[in-house]
Order: sequence, then C-alpha cells, then structure tokens
Amino acid sequence: MTRTFNPESYGKLLAKYKPKTITSKEENEQAIKLAQSLEYRPNRTPEEDILLELLVTLIEKFAEINYPIPQGKLNSKGHFSTCLYHILHECWLITINCQPSTVN
Repeated sequence: MTRTFNPESYGKLLAKYKPKTITSKEENEQAIKLAQSLEYRPNRTPEEDILLELLVTLIEKFAEINYPIPQGKLNSKGHFSTCLYHILHECWLITINCQPSTVN
C-alpha cells in the first residue's frame, strides 16, 4: 500500500528531529520519548505517522542488537523461560499500537 504524504512537510520533520541509527542507551531513551509523544498526539499527520514508524524501527533494531532475546529453554516446570526485557518491549510496542514481533 502506497501512502500519500507531503515530502516537504516530512523533510521538515526529519530536519527538526534528525532521526538516525541509535547507538547508546541515552539515544534510545530519547527516541522512545519522541515516539511516545508522537503516538499520543491527537490527529497525527501522515508525515508524523511515517516518522513514528521510522523511530519504532530504529528502536527495535537497537533492542535486537543490545538486548538479544535468548532462545527459549524449558525450565523445571516445562515452561519456556522468557527474557524480561522482551516482555517489556513487546508491551511497549502494543502500547504504541505497533505489531509485536513473533517469538520463535
């Protein structure tokens, strides 16, 4: 599906917020705050929606690299153990109305 948006308005948003690859915990926290502020903004523009998706992608990439999810292992009760970060991350994605990743 192709979205319609104003390239000039989107360019202004990019110039204002300067999204880039996240390389530190501090940058990640800033990106999360910005993503949350966009998520809760009433009547987001199409350009803001695209910026929000970009931020979520950058945040997810940082999390994949810095907080890898260990492969599930059966514990003594036969349940799969889960990384706490993974649970919190998925809850946050649901909170900002994004589709959580599939756990293998």
